[in-house]
Amino acid sequence: MMYKTLIIVLTLGVLSCSRNNEKVLSETINKLTSGKVISYCVDELTVQGKQVGDTIFTTTESIFHKLDSDSLCGFKYFIEDKLIHPRFKIPMTLSNYYNGDSHTWNLESEVKKDRKLTEDLDKLKGKIKNDTYGQIPYVKNILNSHGIAINNTQDTILDNCPCILLKVVTQEGILNELYIDRKTSFPKLLRVVENSEQPFIREFNYSEFEYSASFNEPLFSSLEKTKGRKVLGIGDKIPDWELETTNGKQLILSESKGKTTILFLSAIYCSWCQKAIPIINKVYNKSVADKNIDCIVYYPDDAQERLIDYIKGKDVDYPIAFNKIKNHKKRYTLREQIMYGFPTTLILNSNNEIIWIKTGFSENLEKEIEKVIKNSTANK
Repeated sequence: MMYKTLIIVLTLGVLSCSRNNEKVLSETINKLTSGKVISYCVDELTVQGKQVGDTIFTTTESIFHKLDSDSLCGFKYFIEDKLIHPRFKIPMTLSNYYNGDSHTWNLESEVKKDRKLTEDLDKLKGKIKNDTYGQIPYVKNILNSHGIAINNTQDTILDNCPCILLKVVTQEGILNELYIDRKTSFPKLLRVVENSEQPFIREFNYSEFEYSASFNEPLFSSLEKTKGRKVLGIGDKIPDWELETTNGKQLILSESKGKTTILFLSAIYCSWCQKAIPIINKVYNKSVADKNIDCIVYYPDDAQERLIDYIKGKDVDYPIAFNKIKNHKKRYTLREQIMYGFPTTLILNSNNEIIWIKTGFSENLEKEIEKVIKNSTANK
């Protein structure tokens, strides 16, 4: 009889806790979707790998206003991100504004200014989905359990604050851990684990929730687009870049003049570049045996320390060059000249003029390079 009484008491306690949690979560939805304009701050941490520099910090100020007439996300919004560019290390401000009909994207930095207006419905859907990742519409969907495979709640403490932890696993296998402040009923933290092995994890820390009576339309400054440098193409001469290899050797492109030069452009974050490593090994080893050919493998976006760590885990038999310029504005200026996708292979003639460009990975890359060099030699 005593055990039955204990079981009944425990069951009633669990039910009471569950009902209390549901009440708080319901209040959270009401607060986020009220007719008032709501503003808040988000400190976002993105982990997209295991190496130095794979973590990105973004500070965001967000303003949302519920729109019953909008079918795309149900809100108009203004989101302003302040961050340091992960590769160029340049401070930048990104703004995204959606008014229910069109979307404005605005970029401001010391090296570039740009703005784009989108009104096409299909393109709007993609932009809104990207903008609102981790924002109110995303949190609202978690709370409403839209497309959810697994959903459970528990009581917990976060930063000495009593919270409800809502764990949600989507049908795509993405884990969402949403912490709701019990006292305020506002979200406190959202952790999204898209890939735990890579890893790819995003954390959104929310603060400074405030209501206001009206949505102040953003005023964008007059725009004079920054004119970028011309991207190098066929027939252009490669500037006399002064590069450095990870083992400290100085590399000056003018020293290759008189030879045919194979220039591989790669990046650490590029999976196809990693797949190309065995091919580059073969091409490089052949160039070593041929006094008329130079082979340079250049990672323009990556710093020396990251490349050293990267090489340790890869079967790389060739030296890797990087941009040794410390001034971030000058680094970007150089990068503008080779604003290709990765991987890209360039072949230069004896005057360091580009005679061939190929962007993308190919299993036949080695044969393609040999054919171009053979034809180039025959036409001399």
